[in-house]
Amino acid sequence: MDNNGISKPSDQSQGQASRRLDADGLEALLSGPRTKPVLLDFFADWCGPCRMLAPLITEVATELEGQADVFAVDIDDFPDVAAKFGVSSVPTLFVIDADTVTRLAAPHTRKGLIAALGAG
Repeated sequence: MDNNGISKPSDQSQGQASRRLDADGLEALLSGPRTKPVLLDFFADWCGPCRMLAPLITEVATELEGQADVFAVDIDDFPDVAAKFGVSSVPTLFVIDADTVTRLAAPHTRKGLIAALGAG
């Protein structure tokens, strides 16, 4: 993790092309200026559906590199971050764009995620 609570892309779980985010990183993300949309992927290592979703998150993160930021939040490591968003089950995805936070409804598709991030 860097000083802002955001890990380097190489610090990944389940092969996700996203960066992990902790409470400090979330605060920095929410309080700082955003020039592109953000996808937050709340997951747990023990979660089967999360493991099934991971390749899709990786694909979207890779495809939208430079156009959107993708962050993974492990609810077991950072329950305070999950609580701040009212996450009670995983996987749960949110898109943050400008001042809007939107919870995405399942099922998730590549086309749907790209559209939610405004890149489709």
